[in-house]
Amino acid sequence: MKKLLLAAALVGTMISANAQDSEILTEKQISKIDFSGKWIGKRFQYDANGKTVVQAFTYEFDLKQEGNTITGTSTIISAGGNYGDMKLRGVIIGDKLHFEEYAVATQDIEEGKVWCFKSGELSIAKANKSVKLQGATPSYMTDYYLPCSGGFTELVKVEDGSEPVEINVATSGSNTLDGFNITVFPN
Repeated sequence: MKKLLLAAALVGTMISANAQDSEILTEKQISKIDFSGKWIGKRFQYDANGKTVVQAFTYEFDLKQEGNTITGTSTIISAGGNYGDMKLRGVIIGDKLHFEEYAVATQDIEEGKVWCFKSGELSIAKANKSVKLQGATPSYMTDYYLPCSGGFTELVKVEDGSEPVEINVATSGSNTLDGFNITVFPN
């Protein structure tokens, strides 16, 4: 577990450093990617106003792909070591992975707190030689389905839980993302 957390921290640093170097992939390029496997990175949680990042979580997907349908689990881990494993489902449409968490599989959380189910429309991009999922991830409470503060997610595909997967897809045109800035508090 410590090795995986260290790898996630390393990949999280790599993701943030390379956020402006991402290139959205075409549908043809995406059709050649196998989304099955481990994805690790960060989920940045906004404050109640949805304008400032107040917390970053280690975030992982373990996915299985059949055609354009995705199933699997997500794991969110707080800085204090609390975690939640959520069942997820989704579909790849165009250049995006549309997903939702729908059930808590296992969890370790402080009394009086709840995890929020996340959903989103994650862009599929190439960052250096790795496949990357990134985008807004709104969220809602698991018990009452009230909105949570939402956030932003960035994940890269890894092999054996530690190394980003390299992809070899020919890029055509310039479909680069405009840069964005995320302020993390505390810094």
